[in-house]
Amino acid sequence: MSATRKSALAAAQEPLGLVRGRKAHAPLRNWLRRQAGLGTAAVALLFLFTTGAGQQARAQTFQSLYSFSGGSDGANPYGGVIEDSSGDIYGNATFGGAAGEGVLFQIPSGGGFNVCYSFGSQSADGNLPVAGPIIDAAGNLVGTTFAGGSAGLGAVYRVSPCTGEQVVHSFSGNPDGSTGFGSLVADASGNLYGTTVNGGLGYGTIFEINASTGAETVLYSFKGPAGDGSHPSAGLVLDSAGNLYGTTVNGGSYNDGTVFEFNTTSGAETVLYSFTGISDGESPYSTLVMDSSGNLYGTTSASEPNSGGTVFEINPATPGQIDTLYAFAGGSDGAYPQAGLVMDASGNLYGTTANGGSAGDGTVFEIQHSGSSVTETVLYTFTGSDGANPFAPLYLDSSYHLFGTT
Repeated sequence: MSATRKSALAAAQEPLGLVRGRKAHAPLRNWLRRQAGLGTAAVALLFLFTTGAGQQARAQTFQSLYSFSGGSDGANPYGGVIEDSSGDIYGNATFGGAAGEGVLFQIPSGGGFNVCYSFGSQSADGNLPVAGPIIDAAGNLVGTTFAGGSAGLGAVYRVSPCTGEQVVHSFSGNPDGSTGFGSLVADASGNLYGTTVNGGLGYGTIFEINASTGAETVLYSFKGPAGDGSHPSAGLVLDSAGNLYGTTVNGGSYNDGTVFEFNTTSGAETVLYSFTGISDGESPYSTLVMDSSGNLYGTTSASEPNSGGTVFEINPATPGQIDTLYAFAGGSDGAYPQAGLVMDASGNLYGTTANGGSAGDGTVFEIQHSGSSVTETVLYTFTGSDGANPFAPLYLDSSYHLFGTT
């Protein structure tokens, strides 16, 4: 293994080493801020990027919607944002807030900024929300936290927009899960599904929160590097048949991560692909996105020979096969994509890289693909003053606006 690859792999897997304990708050804080280059004075941005996708006459523009101060308004928005039916934007900042344990924030459609909830404000509250929330059928914001809850091992929370918060479930470790890093997904009945990095057999879990009772069920416990995946650090995608798809950062045949399928009817888990850590990439932290044909798309955080990471496609009907759509060179084209992708109506993919670009502070990119033809375009390069090192997934609205955080 080359020195460059060792360095990239260590950087990609460092957060997993920090979440394998009950008292990892300070190391995680330091890791996030070190990755963002922000030190202790954490400042971050919520941005709006207008892409010309599907509307070639429109120029691409970048707009900073809000700059976090690092205090009561929050700091380090590590997760993505989401938009409700009124056009209000919601998201989480992992740190800051009244208790220093993160906030859930709102950007109203008419402008402004509101802190809807400061985590750590009540006993046994969830702390440090890493992933962004989703909106359930009742309009509540639901998500996971890295820490907190009654056992200190993370929680599932529900917030009625800017009114109050409820801890739906506190993770307890083994045999339950622990450490929520990924976002949730809901089925047609409102049941919630997600993953935990740890817990179960020690390698993480897939869980369900029943919409009617609020009860949590561990659907699957990962078995680790003996062929199965380990330590899922992203959310899940749900197909029309009720199957769940996701990624694990470790495990698989080469211990470089996997793409998996979980059948919610039979309870069977299938490893669709084991990353080799070479040209196909390694250590996927990304939530997958599915097209109308059922193909899955995602990113890996590192790869050979340039250690810049990849964008890949997998057809669940053909396990063991992968199409690497693009391998980042690690320079001006971007490097180390940590987040997943979003897809427009034409099948174009959009994402971010945490590093690379002309200033080395990360990029927003587009992947256009048709058959064997693939084109990567850097839509925007961060320079520091406009934000740096985006780790969160983008949100694409119907007007081709991309929302994100740095």
